[in-house]
Amino acid sequence: MSLAILLLPLSVWAMTPINDTQLCDVTGQAGVTINFDVTLNMQYSQLGWGDSDGYAGFGTVGSGGWVGVDSLQIATMHIWPRTDFTMDNTTFAGGPAYQPDEGGWNQLRYLTIDVATVPASLLGSAFGTNVPAITAVVIGIPTLSMTMASMDGNVVLGPRKAAQSVGGQIDGTFVNEKNIQGPGFNQLLGQFYVGGQNVALGGGSIYIYAHGTGSIVGAVSGSPLYGSGVTIAVNQVIFSYILIDTQSWGDIDGLYATGFATAQAPAGNFTSGLMAPGWVGLSDVGIKNLKINGELAIDVFTVRAPGAAGTFDPISSINDSVKTPAGLAGEYKCLVGAFNDIYFNTPPGSIATPTGVCIGLKDGTTISMDAFGAKVQLGSTKTLDPNQTLIDNYIGGMTLTVHDNPVTGNESNLLIFAH
Repeated sequence: MSLAILLLPLSVWAMTPINDTQLCDVTGQAGVTINFDVTLNMQYSQLGWGDSDGYAGFGTVGSGGWVGVDSLQIATMHIWPRTDFTMDNTTFAGGPAYQPDEGGWNQLRYLTIDVATVPASLLGSAFGTNVPAITAVVIGIPTLSMTMASMDGNVVLGPRKAAQSVGGQIDGTFVNEKNIQGPGFNQLLGQFYVGGQNVALGGGSIYIYAHGTGSIVGAVSGSPLYGSGVTIAVNQVIFSYILIDTQSWGDIDGLYATGFATAQAPAGNFTSGLMAPGWVGLSDVGIKNLKINGELAIDVFTVRAPGAAGTFDPISSINDSVKTPAGLAGEYKCLVGAFNDIYFNTPPGSIATPTGVCIGLKDGTTISMDAFGAKVQLGSTKTLDPNQTLIDNYIGGMTLTVHDNPVTGNESNLLIFAH
C-alpha cells in the first residue's frame, strides 16, 4: 500500500495534454490501475525505536534508550509482473502449478484501487443502523514478482543522544522549530542477512472501511460523520511462493565470556579458541501458497476517569453480558467487559486515563500454507556452510484460525499501552 501511494504520481507522467475537442469526448475516469516494474537499492544509516523514560526497575539509571538497525543495505530489489506466466493464453508449462487457475498472460493482475459503496449487509453492521450503505477502499492485489539480491544490517542498542534542532525560517525568524531526539547507537546485538529472495504475489484483494458507533459533525461541512475505527478485510491474498537462499544471524566475536560476565571479563573468563565470528540461520527456504483471509480492526481509545458518567460497564463477573449503553448496535467486541473492573481501574504506570490501541482479529481469520521447507545451518560467514547442516525442517498443510474467546465471547485482540 505504501509503495502504491508513493508511486501514484508516476501515473501523471504518462498523461499528455489534450485539446478542447478531445476534452469534450471525455466523460470520466474511475479507479486507478498501476503496473510496477521498478529496480532500486536502498541504504539507511540508522533506523531506531526510542523510549524516553527508560525502565523504572533500574531506578535513576534507566534514563531511556534506543533499539534499532544500523547500516541497513538492500541491494537490487526488483518488483515487476509475474515472469513465471507465459505470454500466451495457454497454461503455465514447464513448472509447478502453484494455483489451479495460474497460467498465461491473461492471469496477470495489476494493482487496482477503487472506492465503492455497498449495502451494509455485505460488510456487516459496522455502524449499527446509522449508515445504510458502507463505502470502502478496494485494493486489488497484483500478480507481482519481488526479488532481492541481498539485505543486511546490524541490530543495535544505544543511549539517547543530545537533541538536534530542526526549523524553518520566515523573514529570518525560526518558525515551528522542533528538537529531534535521536539514537546514539554504540552496542551491537548481532548482524542479520537475507540473500537471494524471490516472492510471487498471486492476487486477492483488501477492503478498508470505517466502523464505530460514534459520530461528529464536520466543522465546515456540517455533515454528520460516523465512525471512526478502521477495519481491514483481507480477502484471499496469496503468496504463491516465497523463496530465500539464505537468512542468517551473526555474532562477530564468538563465545567471549562464559555465562553472563561483563564485557570487561578477566583474562581467565573466556576461551580464546572460541572467539571467531559465527552465524546461524536457514538456507533453501521454500514456502508454497501462503494464504491470508480475514479481518482486523484498529481502534484508539482513552479510558474514562473514575467517577465520570457512564464510566464503567456494570459487570461483576467474567460471564456477565450486561453492556453500557444497553443494546449497543453493531458493537465491536474487542474487549473483555470485566477489564473495566480488573484492568482499567489500575491502569499501567501512573496515567489515570491512559490512551491505548486495540487491534481486534475477526473470528474465523485464517492463515494457511501448503508447505514450508528449510535447512538449519551454521557457518563462519553470513552465507552459512552446507557442510554444517543441523536439520531439515518441513511443515505441510498448515492452517491457523483465529477464534473468539470461548468463555467471554470477545474477539481476539491486542491491547497496546504506554508505561
